[in-house]
Amino acid sequence: MGRKKQGARGKSWKARWYYQILITLLIVLTTSCNNQPQQSDVQGTANEDTDDPYGRFIQSINSLEPQLEDSPIENQFRRKQQTKDENEVKLPQVKPLEVEGNIVIAGAGTIEPLNELMYERFVQQGYAGIIDLNSIGTNSAIELFCQQKDFDLVTITRTLKNSEIAACTAKGIQPVGFRIGKNALMIVVNRQDTFVKKVTMSQVAAILTREKWSNINPNWPDKSIQRFLTTPSVALDLILEKAFPGNSQPTINPLNTKSYKNDESIIQNISNIRYGVGILSNVAYQRSSRTLRAIPLNGVAATSETVKNGTYPLSQTLLIYTDINRLKQKPQVSAFINFYLSHVNEEIVKAGLLSIGQQELNQSKMKWLEIMKFQP
Repeated sequence: MGRKKQGARGKSWKARWYYQILITLLIVLTTSCNNQPQQSDVQGTANEDTDDPYGRFIQSINSLEPQLEDSPIENQFRRKQQTKDENEVKLPQVKPLEVEGNIVIAGAGTIEPLNELMYERFVQQGYAGIIDLNSIGTNSAIELFCQQKDFDLVTITRTLKNSEIAACTAKGIQPVGFRIGKNALMIVVNRQDTFVKKVTMSQVAAILTREKWSNINPNWPDKSIQRFLTTPSVALDLILEKAFPGNSQPTINPLNTKSYKNDESIIQNISNIRYGVGILSNVAYQRSSRTLRAIPLNGVAATSETVKNGTYPLSQTLLIYTDINRLKQKPQVSAFINFYLSHVNEEIVKAGLLSIGQQELNQSKMKWLEIMKFQP
C-alpha cells in the first residue's frame, strides 16, 4: 500500500497590535535614557569549530544577517544585470488536489530527503494518489530507467553519459533532465586527527593509494591509512576523476580499505578509530560533524558559495530525469515536476543540500515550458 500523508491544519493567530505599540513605546523610552554608548562585557568567544567546513557551510546557508547596503549606482547596475537572468520564471500553477494517478520515483540516497519533503508538500496540498519513493543509487536508477522503464522519473547526482542516452533511446525512451540543486562531497577524518589540516587533490590521490600517512607527508604519523569507502558509487567516481585526471582506471590500494553500501557504516568506523578517512556527502556529514571533520581541498572549504561558484572541487549537480513521452502523456508526472521546480528552493536547504542559482533554475523551468508547449 502506498504512502499518503494528510496536510497539517493551519494555525490562526490573533492580532497583537496593542502589545506591539506598548513594546515600541518602552523601546523609545529606554533608548532616550541611554545616551552613552554601551560596551560589551564579552570581548569575544573562541569557537572550537571555526576550522570546520561544516560549521561554515551551515552558517552560510542559514545566515539571516542583513547585508551592507550598496551605493544607489551599484544597486541600479545590479538590478539591470539581474533583470534578464534572475527574474524568476513562473510555471503554470499546479493544484495537487486535482492531480490524479500514481507516480514511481527512484534515485540517489543523497536526494531522498529532498524527495520526501517535496512528496509531503504535494500531499499536504491535496494530492491523493500514491508516490512510490525508491532509494537505489544513481547508477542503478539510470540503468533501470533506461532498460526496464520501471520509473516515471529518477533523481540523480550526475548527468547521463552518452552511452546511457543511447541505451535509453534504443528502448524508445527520450531522457530529459532538469537541474534542481547541488551537493558537496567531503573527505572526512576523525575529529581527533588534527594533523591533517588541508589536502590538495594530488594528496587525495595519495591517500587512496599509499599505505601510510607518513608516505604522503613526513610530518604526519607513521600510521596506516584506514580507508572506508562506498563502492561502486557516483561519489567515488567523481573523486577518482578529479584526483587522477586522464587515468580512466585508477587503482585504490586494497590494503586497509573497506567498502560499504551505506554512509552509516563509514560514519561509525571513522568516528570510532583514529587514522581513518572516508568520503561523505554533506547530507551525511551533517549527522556526524561532532565526531568527524571535513578537510578543505586545495585550500577551499565546502560552503554554499564555493559549491555554487565552482571553486570547491568536489561538487555535484542534482537532476530530475524523465522520459519526454511520459512527461507529455502522464499528467501527474508533468504536474509533479512542475511542482518540484516551483518549490524546490523553498525545501532544499532543509534537506541539507544547496540551491542552484535562479538562472539555472530558470533554464530547467524554460525546458519544461518548451516541452509542454507553454509560452513563458
